Amino acid sequence: MSVEDVWLRSLTSSGVGLLVAEGDVDFRNVSFIGCLTIQGKGGAIAIQRGGAVLESVRLTGCNSTMKSGGGLYAFVPSSALQLHNVEVSDCFANVEGGGMLLNQVAANISGAGSFVTRNRARERGGGVATLHSSFSNGAVFSSLTGE
Repeated sequence: MSVEDVWLRSLTSSGVGLLVAEGDVDFRNVSFIGCLTIQGKGGAIAIQRGGAVLESVRLTGCNSTMKSGGGLYAFVPSSALQLHNVEVSDCFANVEGGGMLLNQVAANISGAGSFVTRNRARERGGGVATLHSSFSNGAVFSSLTGE
């Protein structure tokens, strides 16, 4: 599946902004602004059991008010997550991973434009929380403290 050239603003859900339950998905030139999940994980995007490529994606001001992954929640144990020129900013999670929670993910982060900044979590990982995950390449991480 491919999602391209989309802006989603002020999306509120009892689950998640956009849920990818399984399979591979590519996001290109997509923005999630002010998205909110009330009960689920991943204020903007939750990826479970599948691979994903996020290219030129912006997650801004997204929140997970009850759980983790304010901007992005990813649980992809058998696949990889590729982030190219991704910006995650001003997001919040009530538990962990204000910007992103990566659970059992092999993440490839590239591009000088990849930033995780000004995110907060009440417990752990203001910017990025990782559980059994690994990174390759590099990105700029700043403001990675919890509340």
